[in-house]
Formats: sequence, C-alpha cells, structure tokens
Amino acid sequence: MRRTGSEKLKRLEDLQARIVRDLYLKEWREVWFFPSFGGVDGWCGTQRIMFVGRAPSTGHFPTEAERSSDPARRLYTLLNRQGLARAHLTDAIKERVLGLAVGDIEADKARMERYRRYLEMEIDIIRPRLIVAMGERTYRIMNDWLGSDPRLRRIPHYSPRKATEDTRRHFIAELRQISREYEHMCGRRKVPRTTGR
Repeated sequence: MRRTGSEKLKRLEDLQARIVRDLYLKEWREVWFFPSFGGVDGWCGTQRIMFVGRAPSTGHFPTEAERSSDPARRLYTLLNRQGLARAHLTDAIKERVLGLAVGDIEADKARMERYRRYLEMEIDIIRPRLIVAMGERTYRIMNDWLGSDPRLRRIPHYSPRKATEDTRRHFIAELRQISREYEHMCGRRKVPRTTGR
C-alpha cells in the first residue's frame, strides 16, 4: 500500500507523541528530534530515505537568525543542496544525554531494545529505499538491529570530533554519492558510467 506524505506525517507525529510520553512524561528523560529548519523537514521528513545519527546532540540547534557554521546548519544546507530536504532525520537513541552516558545507554539492553522498536516503527512509516547511518558507531548499531538489510548505507558523521577541511569534503562526497544512488533508485537519474572497463 502506498502512503501519501500527509498520512506518513500524521503517523510520525503520533509516534513522536508516543516517544515523548514514554520517555519524557513517564521517565523524565530528555528527548529531542531533528527540527524542521532552513527548508529541511528533519524528523517530519517523509521522503523514502532516512538519515540516522547515534544520539541527539547536546548542543543547541541554530535558529534562522543565527549565521554560525554550526555542524547542524551545514548538514541541513548540504541536504538541501543534494535534493534531500524531505529526508527523514532521526537518531537511534532517542534521549539526549552528555558524553559517556550514551555508552551507558548502549550497554542497557532493555533501553536499546525500546529504541530499536521505535526505529522499526519509523522504518514502517517511511518505507525507505535507503537507510543511511551517519558515523561508524551508528552503523554498528544499525547493523546489529537490521542485520544485512540491503538498504543500509554508511557515511561519516556530519560532525566528527576532529573536523578538518578533509573530513568535511569527505562527508560531502559521500552524501553526493548517496544522493545519486537515491535518485537512480527513484528513476530520476541515469546510472553514472564507470571508466576503465
């Protein structure tokens, strides 16, 4: 059954309300979802591609008025440029915690099982052609949860600990490759020819 964007959005909003109820209202755990910002839909994205981070950032998210070079702003700008503004952005771990506490959550099998179920619900709603893990740690989690799912891809995280111009260029190149693959899957672009055959 094919779902419209509005049907997907309603189901995402219902799931978001459930996560807030389960984690924040019942357990007082801070939750965070990628916001709509700069023309990018964030968590509310319904395009059939998902970008998954490990856990929510503990930094602040830039506002439209701020002109910083914040990594989140760069991610959104790059997604927009690559035609992925409607992609679904999410995190494997739904609660916002500091530093090493993320590792503590990963070690808690019951909590991780809950987050796996939430992610599976997102996948059921979005029905993605590609699931893109941002960063090696996220990829390990996704691989553990999804096994050998042929939709799973890995790109570097958009905000590495030691960000350099090279890491930024590498991220952009990987994101472009994902965009080309997705467009090809959607029938919007021919497969690029390889040389040297």
